[in-house]
Amino acid sequence: MRINRAIIIFLSVVLLGNAFLNCSTQVKKDAAADNKISAVPLKEDHPGNAVTDVSNPDDFPGEYEAYISNFKAIITLRVRNNKFYGEIRFSSPGSGVPQPLKDLTIADNKIYFIRSVETEEELKKYGSSRFFKQTFHGGFSADRKKIKGYFIESGAESSWGAFKKE
Repeated sequence: MRINRAIIIFLSVVLLGNAFLNCSTQVKKDAAADNKISAVPLKEDHPGNAVTDVSNPDDFPGEYEAYISNFKAIITLRVRNNKFYGEIRFSSPGSGVPQPLKDLTIADNKIYFIRSVETEEELKKYGSSRFFKQTFHGGFSADRKKIKGYFIESGAESSWGAFKKE
């Protein structure tokens, strides 16, 4: 019995150590990839609100470099068929596949959207290790080149910000 317990403890230590080493290796790889984020063409499967809901709708589209909980991402906003569309792309965490901004609303210099992984298909597609739902709220600066806001996940609130790329 003591031998079995010793073997189990040994294997546990080895497995945990290996997991820790793999985690730190992945962080180093992802940090290098972080400098290579670029936007990809938008898909139109999650339209946002109509552009008629805002004055000067042409001021909002573009690519924004975002900082969300110590992660760098690219948020792309576009107008198509008189509706706003958006995607967010992280080089890390996840697979780097752009995720749609669900329920995207832009009005009164404010932005609202949901980023979530709620199905098995999304889990695989976006390379997430877990299911989640993040609700983003933000405000545009007067020149519409900056966004500052917060997001909520599991009841916890965190800040985020973005700068429009020229």
